[in-house]
Amino acid sequence: MKKKKDSRFETIERDLLDKETWSQIQNNLDLVLAMPRGALYDLPDSLDSLYFLINNIWAKMNKNGSMALLQIPFFLKKEFLAWYKIVRSKNVSITYSIENTEDTDKDTYIAVCLVKKEDDPDNLPILD
Repeated sequence: MKKKKDSRFETIERDLLDKETWSQIQNNLDLVLAMPRGALYDLPDSLDSLYFLINNIWAKMNKNGSMALLQIPFFLKKEFLAWYKIVRSKNVSITYSIENTEDTDKDTYIAVCLVKKEDDPDNLPILD
């Protein structure tokens, strides 16, 4: 695992779809920035991989207002919007922005902000 550290933050460059990576990441994260570029377009189970990634990030976050800023590939828009409604129904603080509506643009993402609070669930729901 490649790590960069200074007194304010730690950057980890590693395969976030590997379970071993998550065992090496500390709990109680205050801010998470995740930009899964490329890989989610090539995986046959990209939606399952995305849920794995988001729920692992969520599990490592503090419950004191910590924040995750994520990029969701635009081709998962339909599934994301359905999931968003379920997450909002659990009173989880989640917002999103879509800057471009070109379905074929591989560089188009949905920007997502999740904020974890004390009364939030331990795990986020997934689509059936």
